[in-house]
Amino acid sequence: MYIKSEKDRQNAALFDTDKLRNSKVLLIGLGGLGSPVAYALAGAGIGKLTLCDKDTVSESNLNRQTLYTAKDIGKSKAKTACDVLSSFAPDCDIDFIDEEVNESNAVFLVSDNGLVILAADNNRVRFDVNKACAKQGVMLLNVGIANAFGSIYLYKPGKTPCLACVLGETESNDKRTCAACCGAVGSLAAMRALYALCGADIHEGKIAVIDCRELTVDLLSIRRRSGCDICGGEQK
Repeated sequence: MYIKSEKDRQNAALFDTDKLRNSKVLLIGLGGLGSPVAYALAGAGIGKLTLCDKDTVSESNLNRQTLYTAKDIGKSKAKTACDVLSSFAPDCDIDFIDEEVNESNAVFLVSDNGLVILAADNNRVRFDVNKACAKQGVMLLNVGIANAFGSIYLYKPGKTPCLACVLGETESNDKRTCAACCGAVGSLAAMRALYALCGADIHEGKIAVIDCRELTVDLLSIRRRSGCDICGGEQK
């Protein structure tokens, strides 16, 4: 389809490009899930994208971590991803943080962002970031994968149950998965993030559970956990 003007181009776009251009996103975790999420956000025209990961590139993960190649083994994931994505999407302001996320720095890291995306495989990081986002009033998108199953949940402080209500005390950190599963779940998570940045309230308070073997997506309603010290327990 031929689009004649900038106005027509924006009307034909799937997302509000002005809102995306003015958005700031922090992506924590640049592995199998973070790779497709990062590519999608940079390509969609996010204004500011900050990449955070303390790890280095390892050979055993190259099959599913598509931001990297064999020549990157041993290098910083965050720095390498920043270089790759800056070449891929030069109009996107991309920065990186090569440090571990913990309770002491989480509030500082999440502040000044419109959305934080968690693609990490560390439960402690999940709960520390959840607390920080609740305190700062920042939206938090959690994406996880275990074997052939993925999950996506958007926490909106003051509106939906927090991540602690979803996960309880633990969540599987099974890393036995493949590039196809990571790509599928990561791409869906990126779509959810873009809709959230544009203000679309789709599937609010619901977790998406993806079965990559059966090619199905189930939406499950989440309730606040009674006595949750993060989001205040059940709504009255």
